[in-house]
Amino acid sequence: MQSQTPDNKQLDCLILTEGNGPLAEIRGALHDEGLQTRCADSLSDFQQQSSEQVPDLVLIDLDFQRQRVSASDELLSFKEENPGVPCFMLSERGDFKSRLAAVRAGASFFFQAPLNTAQLIEKIRQACGQSEPSQRLIVVLEDEPVQADLYGAVLKSGGFNVVIADDPEQALQYLLDNDAGLLITDVHLPKCSGLEFGQLLRQHEVLAELPILFMSNDTAVDIKLAALSIAFDEFITKPIEPWRLLMIVEARMMRLYG
Repeated sequence: MQSQTPDNKQLDCLILTEGNGPLAEIRGALHDEGLQTRCADSLSDFQQQSSEQVPDLVLIDLDFQRQRVSASDELLSFKEENPGVPCFMLSERGDFKSRLAAVRAGASFFFQAPLNTAQLIEKIRQACGQSEPSQRLIVVLEDEPVQADLYGAVLKSGGFNVVIADDPEQALQYLLDNDAGLLITDVHLPKCSGLEFGQLLRQHEVLAELPILFMSNDTAVDIKLAALSIAFDEFITKPIEPWRLLMIVEARMMRLYG
């Protein structure tokens, strides 16, 4: 599968590693997946290359030239100037101290050598919006047009594909026609309640495992418990700020699909 950005340009990956480091060894595999790779073998080279052309993602060896602090500081500096660029850190050690250093440097993901190349490539796809469509498609079941449009716009701003349905029958057909990663539904709906629709899905031979996120302005405990018994761990009380909704959905999708 070729990894490309929305404008059909190859993903540009800048790698800070020594010539014989583990990241240098997987450069061929990344190229085979459609990534354009550039290697920097010094901190000054990394600074120059990243300033001349900001990459789509960065891979940094935390053990670079045995200068862990320098590598961490370089990533932190890069992230301050380019906060939207996903950054991956690698180390031969997977101890708490190494992982904490990656967090404090602003890394998006941490990998321990030897690398699982397939896993790394999948994480790169996810971070750059190249995960499988089924993981990015969300069906929103909401009968209030203003709310539906708002939720759709917010989720699309986070890189998700969104389908809006205004009644359960329509939503069911969308779910059968498309391999969705998540259903977001209001509890109060025409024709049947959101809880009834959730139970219908749990009994469905194809859609029984579909993740569901319930929303309602009803704060009654029994409603919440009923929703949780169907969706297991997610219930949102309306109204909700758009940024908070996006944060909850992103966290849920990360737990589901990594």
